[in-house]
Amino acid sequence: MFEDQLHNLSDRLLSVVRASNEADSTLLITGNTGTGKSHLAYSVHRSNMRRSKARWFKVNLATLSENLIESELFGHERGAFTGADTRRTGKLEICNGGTVFLDEIGELSLRLQAKLLDFIQYKRISPVGSNREIELDVRIIAATNRSLEAAVKAGEFRRDLYHRLNVFHVQLPDLAMNPQTVLSLAREFLESRTQKVEKSIHGFSKEVEQVFRHYGWSGNIRELENTIEFAVAMEKSQVITLASLPFYIQDYARETVLKPKEHAPRDEEEPEFQTQFSLTGSAVGCLELPFTLDFHDSKDAFEKAYLEQVLRMCGGQINLTSRRIGLNKVSLTDKIKKYSIDWRRIRYESLGPGIKGAKAIAS
Repeated sequence: MFEDQLHNLSDRLLSVVRASNEADSTLLITGNTGTGKSHLAYSVHRSNMRRSKARWFKVNLATLSENLIESELFGHERGAFTGADTRRTGKLEICNGGTVFLDEIGELSLRLQAKLLDFIQYKRISPVGSNREIELDVRIIAATNRSLEAAVKAGEFRRDLYHRLNVFHVQLPDLAMNPQTVLSLAREFLESRTQKVEKSIHGFSKEVEQVFRHYGWSGNIRELENTIEFAVAMEKSQVITLASLPFYIQDYARETVLKPKEHAPRDEEEPEFQTQFSLTGSAVGCLELPFTLDFHDSKDAFEKAYLEQVLRMCGGQINLTSRRIGLNKVSLTDKIKKYSIDWRRIRYESLGPGIKGAKAIAS
């Protein structure tokens, strides 16, 4: 199913993926937990004409010790260390001609970072305990939910390896940033799950679609997939209804999205909501900054406060905020991440009693 995940990428990200496949180069995928980094990596492998027929393997570096990672990737000779009773072929050698996906690359030790860098540069490995070199043709795709730039500055990640991995970089946005992607993935999950359990469920009610578009999805794709699995098990009809969703999502729906139902604008694919605030006047009134801040720190402090306030005025909606302040969505999203602004909390707190349709402030 996730071979089709590429169509959910923005044109900007899709162009990077296609270019990386044409160059057959390393690819770095970043994003928060649950945004689908592993699924995307497999989709990229499957869409690579040169690699798709060969082996694919995923190694989660966060779950293995340093010695196990080294043996898993590079292999070892018999007697190379205590317990090495037989020769082991590493995943890089097994996947010769194919792709190895290194998940949680930020957890790799500095020693193994040097060994991985050596392989990427020269395409040769030496198994643990061996003097022989094996020449390989393997593509590396790496992923992390950490900031590798920050790890480089902290001395926890090699700068040269970072630049080797970062030739092509795709940063996956949080699921809630794109409501249409939510519905697209939800339908794919529904089709897959109903086939597996042999149930006849064909879609979602209008209420459920509305809730899916506005819910925060803090667990991203993983949370959405779990929600669909739960709903399919609970649903007795041929359409997923609100009553079949997990209870915490039902509570969220009744307290926020569905409460102002009579005020929601009609004939719109994605209804918008506003809080009691008006966007007339200044977004930030008087902001006091300590004199200990230099110019750049003061500028950042003001920008963060400004964005937080406008987000509150727009009910935490990224699209609406972007339009109102004249900043494109990508730049706004980058600044939200830069300042660690909890827009989901702002959105949740903003949606409450007295919500009115966003058309009231559109004029």
